Amino acid sequence: MPEKKDQRPPSPNPGYRFVPLNSPEGRALAAGQQTGELTPKDREDLRKMRESLDNINAAMPYYLDAEDALSRIDEGPITGLIGGLFANVDIGSNVPDYEMVKSAVGKIATIGLRDIGGSDTEKEFERLTRQAFGINKTPEYNARIFARAKRLQRQAEAEVVLAEQWINSFGSLVARNPKGMTFEKARKQLRDKAQRELIADRQSSRGGWSIVEVRN
Repeated sequence: MPEKKDQRPPSPNPGYRFVPLNSPEGRALAAGQQTGELTPKDREDLRKMRESLDNINAAMPYYLDAEDALSRIDEGPITGLIGGLFANVDIGSNVPDYEMVKSAVGKIATIGLRDIGGSDTEKEFERLTRQAFGINKTPEYNARIFARAKRLQRQAEAEVVLAEQWINSFGSLVARNPKGMTFEKARKQLRDKAQRELIADRQSSRGGWSIVEVRN
């Protein structure tokens, strides 16, 4: 019996693959080609990534203000106490800087609730403020929190850029690139790189430290 030949026409570009139209990838691509718009899933996935980036961008000015304020705080004689989140914490001469730090923690926690969602916002708010930087934390701990925030911002920016480029190049986030890689695998590579940077920071820091929990 003669060998059955491949009936598919030759690809105009050797770097691309044929995709069955009845597959999830094919249907997503066909929908995009027919309407010229994003599929509902692509639209929702991209919305979530952009929303996460918007949130970290909104929080970043407070991180930077608090980082500057903590760098100015004196280690001199005790002049009073500050209540609220920092009850029973001694303060020095830079009371406005302490107030700046306190305010920044609350504002960043409020922004963080947008990503977490759920109904138990009070509990989550307490957790976020407890894990935040503060005048009652060591300088090393605070430095790690600020570095982590900046790294998360870069990661969120990179994921949005990757998603937009993926859709522009391959038609949909469910499509594979010419090498057969999925978007989720490419996205995981970005996150793995960020995790390796965190581990490298831990190994190079004095005395060692624990990686702070990251919740996406």
